[in-house]
Amino acid sequence: MSPLLFSLLSLGLLAAAKTVTYDWEITWVTTKPDGFERPVIGINGQWPPPTVEVDIGDRLVVQVTNNLGNQSTSLHWHGIEQRGTNTMDGSSGATQCPIPPQAKFTYDFTINQGGTFWYHSHNQGQYPDGLRGVIIVHDQNAPYADKYDEELTITLSDWYHGEMPDLIYEYQSKSNEDAGGNEPKPDSTLINDSIDTKISVKPDKTYLLHVINSGNWAGQAIQIEDHHFTLVEVDGVYTDAVEVGSKNIRIATGQRWTFLMDTKNSTDRNYAIWAGMDVNMIAPPPGYNPNGTAYLVYNDNKPLPPPLVIPSFDFFDDIVLVPADHMPLLEPVDQRIIMTTGWANIDGIQ
Repeated sequence: MSPLLFSLLSLGLLAAAKTVTYDWEITWVTTKPDGFERPVIGINGQWPPPTVEVDIGDRLVVQVTNNLGNQSTSLHWHGIEQRGTNTMDGSSGATQCPIPPQAKFTYDFTINQGGTFWYHSHNQGQYPDGLRGVIIVHDQNAPYADKYDEELTITLSDWYHGEMPDLIYEYQSKSNEDAGGNEPKPDSTLINDSIDTKISVKPDKTYLLHVINSGNWAGQAIQIEDHHFTLVEVDGVYTDAVEVGSKNIRIATGQRWTFLMDTKNSTDRNYAIWAGMDVNMIAPPPGYNPNGTAYLVYNDNKPLPPPLVIPSFDFFDDIVLVPADHMPLLEPVDQRIIMTTGWANIDGIQ
């Protein structure tokens, strides 16, 4: 490529990029996403927090004011590499000091990755208390950019009726250790931060479907009745397209998967969406319900279907995924670093 052509292309990219600015006040809000009313942490008096949509190459500027009263806070931009801007990463105690009550902090960085991401507090237990949101980075040069008509986002999360400071204290207590040290059990599964969520779609379209597990602890599985997926991105990395078919999708906490999904050509019925927490992590007691239901709605005048019943699981194996850039393995290995981790009991807290 000639220096002149490279310069012209660079100027074109710079001209296309823009600055996206938000002014956020982090506050307590009262809401009841599963019918149980409780305080949650919202932004600008609203919950769920806003979705951030930018184009690749954009500069994102977010001014945060902490009005939580007696709690410090931060915002972490989950999956954004922050190359050259690690002070903007938002990891309290690692890349920044927490934002004290009544203080301000401005996050300012350029996003050079396309795909599905999310933001959340990286302080204490605040994001399971609600301080979390979606980031979608549009990329006109993505391998699948010309393969879809519209976009949808589905978030999955476990949800607790107790507030995190109390649950953390209970979890780390000597009495809980003596009882086996089990984590607090979630009270419900939320889909798009609610229960019985209705997600409207149009017939005969291909959707780019962003799925995010923004939960605290439990992995999630998802299935949409009689709809098949083609996987094209995981955690901000484009992949060779893989047909998932009717297999169940397992998504770990913090993970993001992006699919192409074709809708039906008829609007004669609606379809159930099933999400379920990983019961292997929970050790559920008798009668515990780890499932959540939402609906893919083609026609508001048609009835909603009954919840899906999953008699057995057939999970998609993500070991088959291949990055779309086909970067070769970094071989041969010159040196191995082995890290051994464990846990300790300090003054009755494990």
